Amino acid sequence: MEEIKLPVHISGLWKPVYAKNPLETGSLGIGLVLRPLTRILIRDARENCDVMINDTCVKMAHVETAKRIYGFSSSLRIYQKIPLGAGAGVSANISIGLGYSVARVFFEDPVKRIILAGLIGHELEVLHRTGLGDVI
Repeated sequence: MEEIKLPVHISGLWKPVYAKNPLETGSLGIGLVLRPLTRILIRDARENCDVMINDTCVKMAHVETAKRIYGFSSSLRIYQKIPLGAGAGVSANISIGLGYSVARVFFEDPVKRIILAGLIGHELEVLHRTGLGDVI
């Protein structure tokens, strides 16, 4: 089991930028990075629930995409006071958690894991239209 902690993000002013490639899609603008931190526990063993937020199982299309594209095979336990869908980048944090879980399979180096987690997280957010820049 490994733990990561991420801040939430609230966009202020932004302009969406769309491209054919999800990694070139995003937004230009400004926002605030805030607390409370999202605490994510990555468990190696598969469980009945892939993503649990504050002890409640949550179904997310992001997870199915991470399984299909990247072979996600862990489970995430997320602890956050701000609810999913409140506009604070919680789904982005979950997407980063999914990306980090995948990156652990490929890299020992934590910096490389973080970079790959950011790329995967961004792609998941763009593909599911839940964020265009919160991951960054």
